[in-house]
Amino acid sequence: MNRLRFFADGNTGIVFSEQLANSAGLLPRTLVYGQLDTFQDLYCTGVTEMMIAVLQPLGLYHLFNLPPAEIGQQGISLSEITGPKADRLWEQVCNANQPREKIRIFEAFILPLINKPLPAELEKALEYIAIEKGQVNITALCTFTGWHERKLERYFATHIGVGPKKYTDLIRIQSFIKQLKKAPNLTAASHAAGYYDQPHLIRTFRKHTGLTPSQYLQANPLASNFLAI
Repeated sequence: MNRLRFFADGNTGIVFSEQLANSAGLLPRTLVYGQLDTFQDLYCTGVTEMMIAVLQPLGLYHLFNLPPAEIGQQGISLSEITGPKADRLWEQVCNANQPREKIRIFEAFILPLINKPLPAELEKALEYIAIEKGQVNITALCTFTGWHERKLERYFATHIGVGPKKYTDLIRIQSFIKQLKKAPNLTAASHAAGYYDQPHLIRTFRKHTGLTPSQYLQANPLASNFLAI
């Protein structure tokens, strides 16, 4: 039995796999996931083929008019959103032999679903957070968007699935992970990501990922937020 550690990185997505399970049982073969409150362990046996389509933070709302918070922590089957189309997509993806062909099939399915513009201020706010690597406070976001705090909280909760503070924390952790991978020096990576209290960083990182930074580096990464442990 192989154990895979999965944790939030600010994005949402769709996982294609027939053999993934969690503590509650077998997961849907087209699993839509939103924003996770904490890390999760997934399990599979033997060699498992999977494809993960990572969506932008606003992706679920933009494509399906679905607030990510409504998905819950276990995720849902894509068929609950799109009906039989999800089953046809699954068959097409499975029958495609080359990764590039699988991507083309998924894009052909997903692109027609983009049906409405997103709030420009929110898109710009996400760009601002990315540029600042998550080192942004609520006051700065309110000033940047011109929104009061309650509106900011409401828009983030509806369109992204978490509040602005939680979202900036996720981006900041990802910034730290990128720095750690470039040069595995804990002090340098933590300072670059704006963490100057190392014990606090380690506690925050462990709460978020279930691992210490050194354990993270020793794991087998499938993606920055998806590890074989």
